[in-house]
Amino acid sequence: MARFVFLSHFDNNLYRFRLPIMKALVDRRHTVFAACPRGDVSPRFAAHRITHLAYPLVREGMNPLREAGSMLALARLLKRTRPDVLHTFTVKPNVYGSLAGRLAQVPAIVNSVTGLGTFHVETPRGVRQWGSRCFLNVLYRLSLRHSKAVIFQNDDDHAFFMKGDLVREGQTVIIRGSGVDTTTFRPPLTTSERAAARERIPGLQDKVVICLVSRLIQDKGVAEYLEAARILCRTHGSGLRFLLVGDYDDGNPKPLSRNLLNDYLTEGTITYLGFRDDIQELLRAVDIYCLPSYREGMPMSILEAMATGLPIVTSDAVGCRDTVEDGINGLKVPVKDIRRLCQALDIMIRNKELRLSMGRKSREKAEREFSLEIVLKEHMELYDRILETLGPDERRRPGDH
Repeated sequence: MARFVFLSHFDNNLYRFRLPIMKALVDRRHTVFAACPRGDVSPRFAAHRITHLAYPLVREGMNPLREAGSMLALARLLKRTRPDVLHTFTVKPNVYGSLAGRLAQVPAIVNSVTGLGTFHVETPRGVRQWGSRCFLNVLYRLSLRHSKAVIFQNDDDHAFFMKGDLVREGQTVIIRGSGVDTTTFRPPLTTSERAAARERIPGLQDKVVICLVSRLIQDKGVAEYLEAARILCRTHGSGLRFLLVGDYDDGNPKPLSRNLLNDYLTEGTITYLGFRDDIQELLRAVDIYCLPSYREGMPMSILEAMATGLPIVTSDAVGCRDTVEDGINGLKVPVKDIRRLCQALDIMIRNKELRLSMGRKSREKAEREFSLEIVLKEHMELYDRILETLGPDERRRPGDH
């Protein structure tokens, strides 16, 4: 038995993407804590025998005094909790969590690099942006050096950290994504099941349905998706329906403009569904999945669409490119290239047999490379190796406080 703390900047990040791993540890009789700022889904952890630990963190900005306060508060929390393993996710928790873990003398720290964040999406412009990126890289180098393992979701991010000397040789592990549940996310089994899925959303009958599920931020390529919807609806008329699913994320440095989305909603080229917790049902009503993101770790929304048997149109960007074999299970387009995005979507819109063929290949690829079973196995093997390296004086014992 061991004690694990999973640390993130957002309760929904842990609950949506890390819950299966935490549940697997609980099933193996380990004690598991979910450390994140208190939010709407925080109470749900208790139903899975996971204890929520609240700590303060402001997602936007890098005010040194405020960030130091968050790190010290986290260190105090870890000293009280006394975990054997601290596993951190996303940029700030990776940096501050690792430093706080060292202050709290946590025996083993594991970091998951699920993307490089806004500072690394585009080439910096100006001294301030270059300075912010360089400062973040210094923090990475300082904080990750003593981690037992640093997990990457794609080869590009791994190469970036190795080239920049941000991690050590032999410290890194590649686990491709958070794992998709191919039982929950599956194609409709019958035409009646597909019809039932479409009836849940008015106006989808006899339409070719394209969908994007994403936080509403600029780096996800939402603006490019909206403009492609406008252009293609003018070309194809009423035969298309573009769905946009997801919440605004005002804590992100680059949120999507509400006024921009309202303009497209007024035109009627987009159906905005907001946040949904029935994505597995929603995707069964869709014909084409589109994510024109600028950069990802390993996009879960694409993996879920693949498991549902959908063809994919995505950008040839870090993370996204790993999900699509161009011309086999989808099409890749250059980042921010609306013309090429329209061309790729148009090819699929006009060819039902191509959509079905690519959708079958997507399902096969999801089962073969990205299934939850594969990812759980890789995580459990990693944790076992790490726990075996801890000496008897490092391990916590039942009843320790």
